[in-house]
Amino acid sequence: MLSIICGLFIFFLSLVDNVNKRLDDKEYMVYGRMARVIVALELILILVFYQLNARNICIAMEYAIITVCMMLVLGKKRIRKGVDKYEIVIKNKKE
Repeated sequence: MLSIICGLFIFFLSLVDNVNKRLDDKEYMVYGRMARVIVALELILILVFYQLNARNICIAMEYAIITVCMMLVLGKKRIRKGVDKYEIVIKNKKE
C-alpha cells in the first residue's frame, strides 16, 4: 500500500532540478514521461511478483520505490530552500 502511495508521489513530482544542472521545458517533458513509464512498470511488476508469491523480490522493489520517493521529496524541499541562497551568493559575487 505504501509503495502505491510513493509511486503516485513519484508519478506526479517525477523530476527534481539541480542547482548545477537546470532542466528546460523539453527535458522536463521527456524525462518526466520516462520516469512515469518506469514507475508504472515497476508497480505492475510488484503486483505480478506478489501474485507469483515472490515476496522477497516484491519487498525489495517496494523498498526501492519508497527510497526514491523520500529522495524526491527531500530534493524538492532542498531546491525550494537552496536555490534562493545559491542565487543570492551568485548575485553578491557579481556585484
